[in-house]
Amino acid sequence: MPPFEGYLNTVLEEIAFYGKSVSRPLKSIYIGGGTPSILNQLWIDKIFECLNKHWAIDKNAEISIEANPESLTLEQAMFFKSAGAGRLSIGIQTYNSFYLKTLGRAATQNDNIKAIDNARKAGIDNINADLMFGLPAQTTAEWMKDLNTLLSFNPEHISAYMLTVPENTFRRNLPPEETLLEMLNAGMSILEDNGFRHYEISNFSKPGRECRHNLNYWNWGEYIGIGAGAHSFLQLPPRNGKSVKVGIRWWNWTDPFQFSGARSGARIQGYEYISPRMAANELAMLGLRKIDGMALSSIKNITPFDEKVFFKNIQSLIDKKFLICQGDRLKLTKKGIFVSNSIIAEVVRATETS
Repeated sequence: MPPFEGYLNTVLEEIAFYGKSVSRPLKSIYIGGGTPSILNQLWIDKIFECLNKHWAIDKNAEISIEANPESLTLEQAMFFKSAGAGRLSIGIQTYNSFYLKTLGRAATQNDNIKAIDNARKAGIDNINADLMFGLPAQTTAEWMKDLNTLLSFNPEHISAYMLTVPENTFRRNLPPEETLLEMLNAGMSILEDNGFRHYEISNFSKPGRECRHNLNYWNWGEYIGIGAGAHSFLQLPPRNGKSVKVGIRWWNWTDPFQFSGARSGARIQGYEYISPRMAANELAMLGLRKIDGMALSSIKNITPFDEKVFFKNIQSLIDKKFLICQGDRLKLTKKGIFVSNSIIAEVVRATETS
């Protein structure tokens, strides 16, 4: 048996195991974190057969599959559609041949052009495309050309990410901050002009086409992860009127061979219980990713929270127009979105000392 078949059989075992152990209907299914588009129809069918056999799936569930353009043939897209996937997420990244090579992408410009066309011909009417900006030496004009090319295919959803480079990595030729800000503002403007709603830091959608699977993460919802390196999270009910621990998170071994070689139960590498204070920090961190912001009441409901101290701690961020508070909701401004990581970190620190 080829090694990947052993791994996929283990994935099927995990789907069956959690289906028997977790009595929750599935409202979204996301197959990704790798390249599912390299799978043949046999394995696609096996995965969906296993899901349908062992889980209750909501009739309106969002079912998404990730695909790389170079492996998304028309036949493969038709497999996905026939198996039940109604949403496809395609990793375009850029239409520029030079930048595709810079990023080390296997796809060619032609692969990227054909990918959405193949999905449309297969009858898939909910498509996300990932696009990246802030690439080494990239200009605003090149970024806008990429966006306009993608818009010509009329996807329902666009994930527009700024390239992030670790602090200790060589950064030569990266665009200066003023250019990055120009790219961000120009991108937001053209997407809004074309009917896209900016609903999360890096995500834009046509009305009603927001990614429900990702919204579940940002709303601190429950999820089960299957496969090597996958994380899972379940909320815990309060005991005796107290919420000493409000959730549990666990994660699988990252190495596929170690994961597939272990018995069920031994595939978990580690776990942690989530305290109310940890939950408050996560609600702030995840909630502020949404353009609608975080609900302050969501934190007050699970942990003692001194709102006066909290606002004293973040007042400078509000004064500098990185944050805005509207009623119960705290939000990033457009200025705050550009430096979102540092602003969110400051807000999380404020929840810890409030």
